[in-house]
Amino acid sequence: MKKIIYFICFITLLSCSKDDPPVVEAVVEVVVPDATAPVITLTGESTINLTVGDSYTESGSTATDDIDGDLTSSIVISGTVDANTAETYTITYAVSDAAGNAAVVVTRTVIVSLPLVAKVIPPLNATGTISEQTVSEAKKTLYGKWNISNSLKSSSSARREQCSFASIEFTSDVYFMTVATGEGLAVLQGSYTINEDATTGNVISVDLNYNTNEEIISIAEMTNILIEGGEDGADLNISFDIAMTIPENTSITACADLSKSYSAPKEEPMEASIAAVENQIENPTSPSNHELLVKTWVMTNISSDDPKEKGLEGFLNQNCEPEQECVKDADGNCITDANDNFTYVLVEKVDCTPFSSAIVSFSAYGTYSFNLVGSSLGSYVGLGTWEWTDDNQTAINVTVSADEIKTLKISPLTDTALVFSEIDDGYTITYTHVAL
Repeated sequence: MKKIIYFICFITLLSCSKDDPPVVEAVVEVVVPDATAPVITLTGESTINLTVGDSYTESGSTATDDIDGDLTSSIVISGTVDANTAETYTITYAVSDAAGNAAVVVTRTVIVSLPLVAKVIPPLNATGTISEQTVSEAKKTLYGKWNISNSLKSSSSARREQCSFASIEFTSDVYFMTVATGEGLAVLQGSYTINEDATTGNVISVDLNYNTNEEIISIAEMTNILIEGGEDGADLNISFDIAMTIPENTSITACADLSKSYSAPKEEPMEASIAAVENQIENPTSPSNHELLVKTWVMTNISSDDPKEKGLEGFLNQNCEPEQECVKDADGNCITDANDNFTYVLVEKVDCTPFSSAIVSFSAYGTYSFNLVGSSLGSYVGLGTWEWTDDNQTAINVTVSADEIKTLKISPLTDTALVFSEIDDGYTITYTHVAL
C-alpha cells in the first residue's frame, strides 16, 4: 500500500480589474514509498523448558504494521517440537507487509530435557492404600526402606528361627530384600513390577523380580499393601501380604516359606535426601551431587596405573579363574609335605561363563548394592551402607565388610555418567559407570 500525501496549493493572481479570473486551487498528490517493516511480538515466553513426555502447545505471536494494521493471521511459523525426544528446538516467526517489507524474524527456544534426577527422589512421606493408587502414585508411596525384623504377624516359630524376613527397600527402579538365616544375612535384588487393573488404572499387586542368569522371574507377589503415618508423614508404617517363590539357585532357597503377612516401620532417610527433596523444589535445574548419585549405575570400565590390574574384563571373569585346591588322599584329606604344608594344584572351572555386568545402586536411605550378573555359576549381590565424607559431596565412604570401609572419590558426576577413584596399595583405580 502506498503512503499518499495531499498538498493543496492556492495561487492568487493579482489584478486591478474586477473581471480578473478567480483564485486557482490545485491539488498535488505525492506518493511516499512504504519502507517500514511490521513488528512481531511473541505470545508467552521466548524460552520454554519441557521434560520428556510433557506436551508442547504453540502459544503463537502477533504482528502489527503501521500501514496494513494487524498481520497476525499472515505470520508464518516454522519448526516443530518433539516433546518425547530430548533436544533443543527453535521455532521461527516471520511475516511481510503488502509492500514486501519483512519483519525481523522472531524465535522461540524450546528445550526438551530428560527428567532431572531430582525426580528420582520423590517426597519421602507418601501414604495410602496401594490398591487405590495409580502406578505412578504407588511407586512414590512404596519408596523407602522398611525394617521387617521381629514384625511377623503369623506363627511358625520354628521356621522363624531358621529364616526371617529382615527388610525390604524400594528405590525408583530396584528393590533390595534381606533375609536373616542361620548363616547370616542373605540378600536378593532385582527390578520390581507394579501391576495395574486395565479398567481402573489402579494397582493390583507388586511383583519382585530376580535374574537367574537364564531369565528374569518373579520370586514374590505383594498384595494388600497399606502405608500409614501420622501428620506430615511421621512414623510411617507398611503392612502387606507376600507370596514368595524362591528359586533353587539363590542364597535363601531354604527360606521358601516366608509367605506371610508383615508389618514394618519405615527407616529415616539420609539427611542429604531430605535436603535433596527441598532442593529439587527450590532449584529444579541445579540438582545436588546427592540427587545425581541416587540411582542405578552400570560399570563400563576399570583402569589403573597398577600394571597388574586386569581391567573390567578381568574383573568380570574372576569367578571363572582357576582355583587352588589341596591335593587329597583316598579318604578326602588334604596331603601335607614334610613341613606339614598343604600341597595345592590349580583346578580349571569347566564350562564357566563370566559375569556379563557389574551394577551398583545407591538409595536415599544410605543403602548401596553391588550386583554381578550373567554368569553360569549364578549371581552375586553385596549390600552395604554408604555416606558422604563431607558436605561437599565429592567423596563417599562405603562399607565393604564389617571391618572394612572404602573411600571413593567422585569426579565427574552428571545425570548420566559417574566416575569413582580409590587408592589401593599406592595405586589409583578408576571405575567408570553410566546410568542404567
